[in-house]
Amino acid sequence: MSFADKVIENQRILKKCKDVSAFNVGASRAYYCAFIDIKRYLISKGYDYNQFLGDIGKTGERVFSHGTVKKALFQCLLEHGNILSNVSQLNVLDNLYWKRRTADYEDRGITSTQFDDSIRELGLIESVLGAAK
Repeated sequence: MSFADKVIENQRILKKCKDVSAFNVGASRAYYCAFIDIKRYLISKGYDYNQFLGDIGKTGERVFSHGTVKKALFQCLLEHGNILSNVSQLNVLDNLYWKRRTADYEDRGITSTQFDDSIRELGLIESVLGAAK
């Protein structure tokens, strides 16, 4: 299954999560939808993630780690001539990540409002990637 197909599959699940008030699952899927789409973009651009990790002094880090993927995407977008005003929208990835951590690892839940925010934030990531060169 391609990364694009995985993104589509996660998007279908997100619609169901709202209907059945599965906000924790939805927040987790929203993050992974963004993460997988970013990974797809980086691979499609032939981005040398190992070189990137070396350049930032993190050679022991996994390729496509959650802690480095936003910075890698930021760099890749700039290298391909994307303007900074669009790229600045990537900060919502941090919000998605922390809601996913709460949803998956905390003993408290994601609210309906937080879930709605996740959907909106995912949309911002998707719009940046959709407009990217």
